Amino acid sequence: MRSSPLLAFISIGFLAGCSATLKPKIRVDSATAPDRLLVTGSGFSPTASCATLSVWGMPSGPPGAKMGAPTACTSGGFRGFTWKYEYVSGCNATTPQPVTVIAIDNPTLDPAAASTSILWGPNCAFAGTCGDLGQYPCPAGCLQGSVSNTTGQCSCGAQGQLECTSGTKCQSGLTPVRQGSSSVCQPCGGGGQPVCDSGNKCQSNLTSQQGTCVPCGQQGQPVCDSGDKCQSNLTSQQGTCVPCGQQGQPVCASGNQCQPNLTPIQQGSSTKCQPCGGEQQPLCAAGNACQTGLHSQLEGANNLVCEVSCGYGAGVPCTPAMVAAGMGVCAGAPPVVESPQMPCITEKNGQSLYRCFDSTIAPNCICQQGNSCKESASLGSCSVPGVCTN
Repeated sequence: MRSSPLLAFISIGFLAGCSATLKPKIRVDSATAPDRLLVTGSGFSPTASCATLSVWGMPSGPPGAKMGAPTACTSGGFRGFTWKYEYVSGCNATTPQPVTVIAIDNPTLDPAAASTSILWGPNCAFAGTCGDLGQYPCPAGCLQGSVSNTTGQCSCGAQGQLECTSGTKCQSGLTPVRQGSSSVCQPCGGGGQPVCDSGNKCQSNLTSQQGTCVPCGQQGQPVCDSGDKCQSNLTSQQGTCVPCGQQGQPVCASGNQCQPNLTPIQQGSSTKCQPCGGEQQPLCAAGNACQTGLHSQLEGANNLVCEVSCGYGAGVPCTPAMVAAGMGVCAGAPPVVESPQMPCITEKNGQSLYRCFDSTIAPNCICQQGNSCKESASLGSCSVPGVCTN
């Protein structure tokens, strides 16, 4: 049986209590209810709080239990001190059990004792004396938590122990994991470990997948819950990190959506990076809309493409991009536009906008070289001379 601080205190009382003038004694009387002890005492020191009471001799649970102290001693005595007790859950108290009530004189430690009996039985202990956190287990085990391997007392929330039923369930870095009919605290948040139920669910570069922390953010891995969803040059597609920004790949969610000379194009339900800025290619969303020397041209409703075959008068020098585009536009050495072109047509405020470059718009709706106008524009009609927009 475990030793108790209260038992040690009583032992000190029997050894130290040697007052020549005090002769304390107590009597335990029958109470009006079976869960009470009624104690009367006399011969104690004449102080307001003259004695401290306890009961001893229980065969299960802690061997002793504090009963308290009379609150109003008179002339070294007290009457009608009633101690009401309760049993722990699961106790089957059916058999009388002899016990001893001990009263210790508070100033001198002189003891007094009296015998009585209480009902007792299997799995019995007094409520509040065992089974709670920081206490030794009751005969039927801990009321909360489980028995610590280091202290032998009831504990919870540490690794391998039952989760706490109030407050924080587990210590930091641990989470409840179901094992049979109970939940035990186990490590969480690391690779291959369960998700933590408080704080950060998973460590950095890990994410939750079906309740387990797994690597994230790299190609072919799931998207991270926090921080960078995917690493550089990767984007999320159906919850997985995939390459982005190159031709035929989805657009990137951060940084440049597409690499140079590529632009986002809607294809069905997805948007992918496709070539832009070249002859008959869509305009680039970033940087120069068209390659140098090519200009936007409306080809059908709301369909702007880059073209080399509009906007120039004959004799305008060709850029490398214009030469590369072919289309029979450039000739000679150094290359120049061989024949006058029609203005490039776009829209502005619902009207057609006609433009010529390094040329002006002639009355016959032809681009004509011969002035210093970098761009000539006419809104709504091509039959009037364009306005220089330098």
